[in-house]
Order: sequence, then C-alpha cells, then structure tokens
Amino acid sequence: MEKLKFKKVKEIEESDEYFTDIDSNFIKNRTCLRIRKKNKEKMEITYKGKSDSLMGKFCKLENNINIDISEYENV
Repeated sequence: MEKLKFKKVKEIEESDEYFTDIDSNFIKNRTCLRIRKKNKEKMEITYKGKSDSLMGKFCKLENNINIDISEYENV
C-alpha cells in the first residue's frame, strides 16, 4: 500500500461568534449570523438565510462581508 505524503502549508486560527434575534426566529428558521476572525488579522461577517428545499436537500445562500478587524468593537 502506498503511503500518502502531506506537507503543512499554513496554519490558520479561526474563531467564530454566532448571533440570534431576541425571539429566536433565527434558530427556528435555521438562519445564521456569524462573525469569523482569522489569525486575529482579518474579520468577516456571514449571513445565511432561511434554509430552502432543493430537490429534497436543504440549501442556503451565503453572504460574506470582509471588514477590517479594527472595527470589531463597532460591529
């Protein structure tokens, strides 16, 4: 059996924060609002709307906005 060879290219540290609305409709509708920080250098806000059924599978449209990490407290 041939051994697979891997090479570590880059290490990335990510942290995610998830948010919901006061009435918890995000949870009921499987909606996602997230802030992701990467390597404490970059930040993006992600919104995934209500799940839709597509040929028996669930799918979501994902919207990402890149924001300067120095704006974290303002966001």
